[in-house]
Amino acid sequence: MEETVEELVTKHTRRELEEMAVALGIQSLGGTKAQLAESIIEARKRAQEKAPVGKPEERAEPAETMPSEAKKEMPSKPSEVKPEAPEKPLGRGVLAKEEEIRRKSGELKRAGAAIREEGVGRMSKSVSALKKAIDEQVSENKKGVAKIRTGVRQMKLSINKSTDEFRKSGERIREEGTKELNEGLKIFRADLDKQIKENREAISRMGSGAADIRQAMDRMSIEFRNSGARIREEGAKELNEGLKIFRADLDKQIKENREAASKMSAGARELHARAISFRDEVCRYAEQDVGKYIREFYYG
Repeated sequence: MEETVEELVTKHTRRELEEMAVALGIQSLGGTKAQLAESIIEARKRAQEKAPVGKPEERAEPAETMPSEAKKEMPSKPSEVKPEAPEKPLGRGVLAKEEEIRRKSGELKRAGAAIREEGVGRMSKSVSALKKAIDEQVSENKKGVAKIRTGVRQMKLSINKSTDEFRKSGERIREEGTKELNEGLKIFRADLDKQIKENREAISRMGSGAADIRQAMDRMSIEFRNSGARIREEGAKELNEGLKIFRADLDKQIKENREAASKMSAGARELHARAISFRDEVCRYAEQDVGKYIREFYYG
């Protein structure tokens, strides 16, 4: 029983099919395994058609089972065998043989087309699955980049808010310090004016001891001036300490914000590097693995 194209493709390697083709005198050995198998089937049919009518067809040793000895066993001339009585006269006729050959040729072509369509369908499914995975990964990367941008935007808003709060706090500290200093000076001037007024009234009433009173007033004036200077110094000192604390807190917050921004930038670079690595892996798969799969599927 003759082998079909599908049986030749599945049972034999390409090397064995090429040896069969050489044994049958086929010059062109290119194309896929299915095309090579079709050429072998057609060469066998042509050899059968050339055989004399009424004589049994000569069968050479199966080249597919012993490819290395096919050339040695091919006789230079057809060997003479004893003719056998035909079982069915109609089956041995030329017209019936041609009809059978055309029928088998059509079956082989349909089988080859079905094999090719199946291969193309499987490859299309694999490419669709790969494209779907790539699209899903790209979508996830876009979502990650959007989240990073949102985080950076929120960090900037937080930094601006903290800067505004520190600025307002410093202004409030300066205003409160200035206000307290002015209130202290006002109280001091009021007390001084009150004391001067009382001293003048006492001088006018006493009419004597002007020198003692003047000395006392000078001492009190010096004490009041010293007290005012001390109050101013203490107020300025407290104001400077408040400003130092504000600057230290502001510098600390700025440093923390810069470190956070640096970490966000490092995370963004790492995500970018992973995206590039995934793209390179996909390109490598498309260039190497897909081609390798196609060669293995068609050529064995």
